[in-house]
Amino acid sequence: MLKSRILFGSVFLIALFFALIHSEPTAGFLLLYIMVCLFLIASVPVLLLRRTLGCSESISSESIFKNEELRYMLTIWYARGIFMPKLTLNFYNTGSLDYRAVKRSAAKKGFFKKAVKAEYRVKFSYRGLYEIGLESVTVTDIFGLFSYTCPISRQNRIIVFPERKGDFKLFLWRERESIATNFEKQHEDYTSMSDVRKYVPSDDLRKVHWKLSAKRGDLLVKNFFPFDLNRTLVILNAVRLPLPDAQRFEFEDGIISYVLSSFFFFDRSRLPVEFVYGVNDEKKVAIEPGTVLGDPLRLLAVLPFENKPDELGSCLALIDREVISSMNIVVFTPGMDQAAYGEIMDLLSRRHRVFITYFTYGGLAQDRSADRLIDWLEAAGATVNKVRVEKTVEERPLAAEKEAI
Repeated sequence: MLKSRILFGSVFLIALFFALIHSEPTAGFLLLYIMVCLFLIASVPVLLLRRTLGCSESISSESIFKNEELRYMLTIWYARGIFMPKLTLNFYNTGSLDYRAVKRSAAKKGFFKKAVKAEYRVKFSYRGLYEIGLESVTVTDIFGLFSYTCPISRQNRIIVFPERKGDFKLFLWRERESIATNFEKQHEDYTSMSDVRKYVPSDDLRKVHWKLSAKRGDLLVKNFFPFDLNRTLVILNAVRLPLPDAQRFEFEDGIISYVLSSFFFFDRSRLPVEFVYGVNDEKKVAIEPGTVLGDPLRLLAVLPFENKPDELGSCLALIDREVISSMNIVVFTPGMDQAAYGEIMDLLSRRHRVFITYFTYGGLAQDRSADRLIDWLEAAGATVNKVRVEKTVEERPLAAEKEAI
């Protein structure tokens, strides 16, 4: 485009020189008029792009699983004429999506308009929420002097669910299922009394300490230690790792796939779980059996990895140490530090069941300190599963996909 502008400007200046300076200006003025006409012919189609261009889009689904293909249909119509400019289509998110054209056909909409229908297959290599389709159209005149990009206001949002990977299995603690079955909803261990207090009308009469009440002449009730029957925590260390975007997405998707596999396992076991992926309250979700394919799946599709490296220890420190029943604590983490190590050792000493899935990535240098802490936890009684996510992608340029029509 720069060469075309230089050439056009040079010819225009030469014509202007002959028209103003030369003793016979007729040829110069003729060439000058021709250049002005060519300028108008080149600029008018570009200036009228918004009025002469239209498009429609459709997609086969608003949700899809990772590595599946989506059908995307595009119809674009534009004014046709003798001096037809060049149109270039710019698509959304081509740095991470592949638009593969499978069919194209041209159909006349009239004498002055032309329509082009195209069908694409869009493949999603990573989970997430995407905008797909035509982002803008760039028009260039026939002489290469002007270029204008017209944005397209329509947007198609697609949610891409993670794939399920790994056969997650866990031996669950069910040791106190027969204890106080009539009082299961109170979540208290009726085998261990903590203290006594004065009776209030809302108290259950079965909690009254009759012997001590008779001795002191005042009605007293028993307080018991908290007890959660078969409580299961799933903790994800959603730490952001120092990797290029494409490789980071691949590693994070590998971790999320194993988390999803654990959700299906707990769903089959008819076991409710509490999913924790940060210290804030909004990063804690209760998942009931039969709901995995609903909100939990959508959460995993868009869950961001943005935590600080020390947040795993903070999440583990929030576990209530007053609960004396043995809990199932499932940890998914790509790292381990001293704070998290100390918290897990404390949980193991309290007879809680700890299952750790430890992830490493082929694109990251080995963290020998974290590996050593994981080995010590396994020796202390934690169940450890080491998963290596192999590096298969290279960083792609985030330039918009361009296709001329």
